[in-house]
Amino acid sequence: MARQVYYIEYDGGGKYAWEAEEDKYKEIASACGIKKAGNSTKSLFFGANKPKPPRVRLNFEEGRGDCGGSQLIFCDPDKLVSITQQNKLKGKKSNGMKIKSASLPR
Repeated sequence: MARQVYYIEYDGGGKYAWEAEEDKYKEIASACGIKKAGNSTKSLFFGANKPKPPRVRLNFEEGRGDCGGSQLIFCDPDKLVSITQQNKLKGKKSNGMKIKSASLPR
């Protein structure tokens, strides 16, 4: 599968970017504030230690594969409450696995 550049926009327009499999965030991108970069997307920054967007742990209904029963992803700070406390990702899929809940990592 092809790789794609994704990013989260935060802190006054900064765009924290990374690469991932093309369909990894298909069902959850909008809820997490994850955007797919295009050829005209400017001002992306990769690999910065700070500032770095918050991460969320996706907990799956059944663990399988090399990521076990959970996965860490980046999240737009403005979306944290809706996906952790209001459970907006429940029932959606990431990496082909159904999400049970999302939480902040310890």
